[in-house]
Amino acid sequence: MSTTCFSAKRLEQYVNKLIEEIRVYGEMGISGTKNNKKSFSSVILGGGTPTVLDTGLMEKLLISLKKYLDIDFEKTFFSMETSPKTLSYEYFLLLKKYHLNRLSIGIQSFFDNELKEIYRNEPEQDINNALKILFSKENSIEIRNLDLIYGLPQQTMKTWEESLYRVISCKPEEIFIYPLYVREKTRLFENYAADHDLMGEMYDNAVKILGENGYI
Repeated sequence: MSTTCFSAKRLEQYVNKLIEEIRVYGEMGISGTKNNKKSFSSVILGGGTPTVLDTGLMEKLLISLKKYLDIDFEKTFFSMETSPKTLSYEYFLLLKKYHLNRLSIGIQSFFDNELKEIYRNEPEQDINNALKILFSKENSIEIRNLDLIYGLPQQTMKTWEESLYRVISCKPEEIFIYPLYVREKTRLFENYAADHDLMGEMYDNAVKILGENGYI
């Protein structure tokens, strides 16, 4: 589901309907380890930003996965996507409680003007706070991933490299780079003209820089 409405009531309604569906799948026998059934290999929440749910709704959802699908989070790979704006220390502790293996943060850019062009309200302070949470020694997890987008309006090769080097300096286990996708019927679609030549150069440059810094 995609939505621009994040009202508490609608989010709760969505989670309740999702839990109903999870319960039905469990009743159909599509579940984890009981009665010689095959166990799930992973639980992956995202893309999108599932952490728009508050911690109460997220835990309610995780409990339902455990209850109805027999998910054993201690033995199942658990990956979550988040954004700087929605990641808090409280949230991180909740995910750790369920044995989080991988957390991916959509940084996208370290430049406010570039983020505003794609309607992302991610102040630098939010980004810094999220990175502090993820990379502090006491919060260590198996895999930490940071996302960046190339081809943003107003982005230059210089700002792209600066964002890339900043991500590399955090030393995450994974770095995802991907081009800006502009979908029809979005605000950006009418006004954006992609410079595909520049985007190709940005990609090639990123491959070179990442390789020089130990990323394959």
